[in-house]
Amino acid sequence: MTMLTDIHTHNIPFTQGAALYNLPLLIDDIPVDQPCSVGLHPWQIDSEWEKSLAWVVSVAGRESVLAVGEAGLDRLRGPSLELQETVFKAQVSLGEMLRKPLIVHNVRCDGQLLRLHRDLSPSMPWVVHGFRGNSLQAASFADQGIWMSFGLRFDPQALRTVGLNKLLIETDEYPELTDVVNNISAVLNVPATEVLTVASNNAARFLGIDFEP
Repeated sequence: MTMLTDIHTHNIPFTQGAALYNLPLLIDDIPVDQPCSVGLHPWQIDSEWEKSLAWVVSVAGRESVLAVGEAGLDRLRGPSLELQETVFKAQVSLGEMLRKPLIVHNVRCDGQLLRLHRDLSPSMPWVVHGFRGNSLQAASFADQGIWMSFGLRFDPQALRTVGLNKLLIETDEYPELTDVVNNISAVLNVPATEVLTVASNNAARFLGIDFEP
């Protein structure tokens, strides 16, 4: 399998297998050879959320699906946080049952997310994708064993707090991974080639998968 570097994207990668492709909700054509994630995003929780969640459950066990998500909490958009938390916990349970990690969407819900992680004590790793918090927030997540992935925009000091040991990178909606890598390279003062290698190795650790060139 191709070395996977991009831990979260909504665009099918140009190089097959180079990124974890987040499946659109209720998609009919599930890629067989492309690593994917699948989840019910808090923005997509509506009156038919149980039907949507059932679809996620039906797809998540497929071999090409390596992670559950995006799942998460959003204080600025979506239904009540109570309902969001219900759906989130269901997806945590799904990931635990399938032994697959969780990709987390988090907007201004650090406290709730940390509380849930403590209360649920998941055995599978979580990553807060598109992390834009400050160094103190990064330290709080890191102290609890929660991973963070960095895209085009981020707080440089937060990135330095995370460092290379648990560096994960992503494009999300942005098309150019090269720009993300170059920004991270400049902040950490390491070659772009090293950023790519470290991110690939860390993605394999996070996903619990051995990737071969």
